[in-house]
Parts: sequence; structure tokens; C-alpha cells
Amino acid sequence: MNKINSNTENTDTISDLYDHEEYTLCETDKDEDTNVKEIDSIPAQGDPNNNKTQTVDSSQDQVLHDDSKKLHNNIKNKIDNVNLPDKNGNCTAMCSIPFDKVMIMCNSCKSWTHYICTELPTYQLYTLTSTSRKYTCSKCAVIPHEFREQWELKLLPSFDKQKPENINKGDEYHQNLITNLEEKLTAAISNVHKASYDKDILHLKTELNEEKSKSEKLSHTNVNITEKNIELREQCKHQESFRSHW
Repeated sequence: MNKINSNTENTDTISDLYDHEEYTLCETDKDEDTNVKEIDSIPAQGDPNNNKTQTVDSSQDQVLHDDSKKLHNNIKNKIDNVNLPDKNGNCTAMCSIPFDKVMIMCNSCKSWTHYICTELPTYQLYTLTSTSRKYTCSKCAVIPHEFREQWELKLLPSFDKQKPENINKGDEYHQNLITNLEEKLTAAISNVHKASYDKDILHLKTELNEEKSKSEKLSHTNVNITEKNIELREQCKHQESFRSHW
């Protein structure tokens, strides 16, 4: 009976030990080594081999937590060692965004550029940030003269596009573009109205010509009727004079 009670007490003690271990390891404000010492400081009852088992488990936990802590420190050091350039500078000539963590470093000149300022599509940014591929900025990218010449002569549109050098000129460029579009739209609307007016005027001219033609026909008919009336009157007079002689 005492043996059974001893085993039960031993089981409860180990269960309490595991609960205490889980609670201690979940505390974020305490150090890793302190957690292990607190586990080792709990006395084990019953079988003396439990001390050896507890020591082995504590050693394994110590190794695992040391590896995890080392990996965490390496990642943290890698992030902390990222030296961003002067926040007063610009990653590109047109950029006015402050420097932040959403940037990518050029493999050649080691300068940093915002994701949006690279003007790269999303899939390329994802490939550069999630694989071992290296990013090269526009200043360091060497473009062969033959390709540039072929691009400018054959692939680019025939009209020249003005590229703004900074944000202010960019705003001015877009404002001029909007103004030109408004002028073209106004001219197009005016042309449409003019075409409509011309069509109406042409229709009115056609109707006027038709009315003039009808008027001329009526006038000609009236002249003919008048001439016939004169002839009839003369004939009537001639007949009356002839009768008077008889």
C-alpha cells in the first residue's frame, strides 16, 4: 500500500514538474538559462533514476534552445547590420520617399532603392527578394550600345517622350499633358459641333434651293399664263371687231 502511494506521489510530482516546465518556458521576460535552472532545482521523488532522466532532458532542451537562440541572434544581427544610407538622400533622382525597410540593395554599388522606384514588376521583385538572385540598379546595369540603338530606333514609339528629372518637373509634365488633352478634347468637341452645324447648314441650303426652284417654276408658269391671257384678250377683241363689221 505504501508502495502504491509512493508511485502515485511520484507520478504527481513528475506531472507537476512538466507543468512547471511548460509555464517556465513560456515566460518571455526570463532568460533561457534561468528557465533550465528552475527545472533542475525541482526535487524528484521516487526512483533515483529520475534525476538522471531529468538531467538528460534538461541538457537536450538546453541544446535545442541554444540553437534556436543562436539562429534568432543571427537573423537579428543580419537585420541590424543593414546600414541604410543617409535619410536625407534620394534613392533615385525622382524619389522623395524616406528610407525604410522596404528597399533593395544593388549588388554592384551597394546603394538602396525602394521597391516602387525600381519600376520592376511584382514577380521580379518577389524573385529577387525570395531567391539568391541579385539586384542591379539602373546606374550599374550595362546595356550594350547595339541593343540601345535597336531599342531606340525600332522598339520605341516614333514620338519623343519627355522624362521629368525630378518631382516638380514631373508634376509640370503631367499638368502640361492634362492641358494638352483638354485642348484636344475641346477641339474635337468643336469639330463635332462644327460638323453638325455644317450638316444642318447644308440641309438648309438644299431646302432653300428647292424652294427657289419651286418659286422659279411658279414664276415661269405665271408668265406663261399672263402671255396666254394677253393672247386670249387679243383674240376676243379681234372677234368682237369682226362681228361689228357684220
